Amino acid sequence: MTLAGRGVQQDASRAKSLFESAAREGNTQATYRLGVVLLEPGAPEAQLKAGFDWLLVAAHQGHALAQTALARALRAGEGVAVDEKLARVWFREAADLGNIAAQHELGNLEEAAGDLAQANQWLLTAAKSGYIPAQIAIAEQCQDTNAEPSCAAHWYAAAAKGGNAYAQYHMGLLCESGEGVPRDVNQARKWYAMAAEGDMLAARQRLRALGGG
Repeated sequence: MTLAGRGVQQDASRAKSLFESAAREGNTQATYRLGVVLLEPGAPEAQLKAGFDWLLVAAHQGHALAQTALARALRAGEGVAVDEKLARVWFREAADLGNIAAQHELGNLEEAAGDLAQANQWLLTAAKSGYIPAQIAIAEQCQDTNAEPSCAAHWYAAAAKGGNAYAQYHMGLLCESGEGVPRDVNQARKWYAMAAEGDMLAARQRLRALGGG
């Protein structure tokens, strides 16, 4: 609460101190939070290194969020040299523990490495758990591979219902064209209107073209 300022005056320095005290007493959640706080953009190299080290401690304690953050730091070179191979190891650890963000990241890595079957498995696992970026990735993959049209519609709809403007826009396109769903211009207008509220310029343009805005 001290860091976010909920119920108390915001004090990042005080929050770091509290996190560090708890981390040194073995509190895994505090260890993770301390690592994240220290890995702030533009921080001195020594602070970034300390943040990475705390994340590493929490990751070894089996904290899936710390493992995911650690893997991202390894990919970005935050507090440590870039190491894609080790990043993949930690993403896998977190993915196996059910972290959906790690499953999505691992799916992207496997796809980049050319293992589409493994990539599909991880992306689908994250998508089925409701992770919107993975749902969109699967939908786009369905379109790229010319899969059954309803495949893309299914996953865009899932992400759209989760409030994602990009997916809402694509649902508008699908409803307008009748690709994978029954052609329904009124439904297309509704999806475009939702996406327009999310600042999708293309959705506003389609909505105006259909006489809906």
